[in-house]
Amino acid sequence: MIGMQTAGPGDAAATPGIDHLSFAVSDLAALERLRGGFVEAGLAPGEVFEESVSHNLRLTDPDGLVVELTAPKGR
Repeated sequence: MIGMQTAGPGDAAATPGIDHLSFAVSDLAALERLRGGFVEAGLAPGEVFEESVSHNLRLTDPDGLVVELTAPKGR
């Protein structure tokens, strides 16, 4: 999934662009294992957070693009 977002009026970058890339993982346990691996590798992922239908983890690649991993709830 590619998340697109349009900047609001008055924003400096008022043009559409890629907001983030999102990749699905099987479940919350897999998401937490991946986060642990990122930390062990010296990366700085955010905390796992919950949305209405999923658990998510975001980190930023070296070029500044936000990468999100998402696990469905209830699995």
